[in-house]
Amino acid sequence: SKGLLLTNVGASDITSSNPKIILGLIWQLITHFQLGDVSVDGISGKDGLMLWCRRKCLGYDGVEIKDFHKSWRDGSAFCALLHATWNDCLDWSHVDMTNPEGNLSLAFNVAERQFDIDRMLDVDDILDGVKPDEKIVLTYVSFFFRGFARYMKEQKNVNAITKAMDITRRHDKWINEYRGVSEEIRQWTDANVEKFSNQQEGIEGFGNTTETIRATLSILLDFKKTLVPDKLIKLSQLEGLLNT
Repeated sequence: SKGLLLTNVGASDITSSNPKIILGLIWQLITHFQLGDVSVDGISGKDGLMLWCRRKCLGYDGVEIKDFHKSWRDGSAFCALLHATWNDCLDWSHVDMTNPEGNLSLAFNVAERQFDIDRMLDVDDILDGVKPDEKIVLTYVSFFFRGFARYMKEQKNVNAITKAMDITRRHDKWINEYRGVSEEIRQWTDANVEKFSNQQEGIEGFGNTTETIRATLSILLDFKKTLVPDKLIKLSQLEGLLNT
């Protein structure tokens, strides 16, 4: 029902513990469910994964991916995939083409630690023999494809959250600025209203002679001319901040 081709595979082959049939069935499952979702520019499966690997490793000296066996034996291809996805996950200058064991150990550890990709292989799985087993390399690299996709999605989420936090921080800054400036203007206004208001009945509050009244008026006019304009500008800026 899932579209797997199970030619010559029957229930009796499984119950009779036929290892060749069971291994073949497991590989069918891996190919269908693990590689089937790999798609790059309309190319899926093994060919799509190969295209993805070549593109990711483009520009890395000494890394040339032609297959899923010998091209991966020195470990540099694994390291290039990791470094291309996140430059800070490993130091590319430490990748030595003459030290395949070191490269493979580095790649497997970084993949597990930084990208949560299960360490399916040991170094010996790649280095034993002249040609690594294509199936295990292909399967492991497909986990890189999925792991990197998950990592990029998480990074987008992190960036979105970071952006939202930055906006919230700006809002908090504006709110605090508004509160501070508005309180400053309020206190200044209250103080000057009290200063220039007549708190007494009759004219005594402004003085009882022409000279004292004129002096009080002169102070008021000078206040309105020199101090009020600056506060009106600040009030206008405060209204603009509130609108923002």
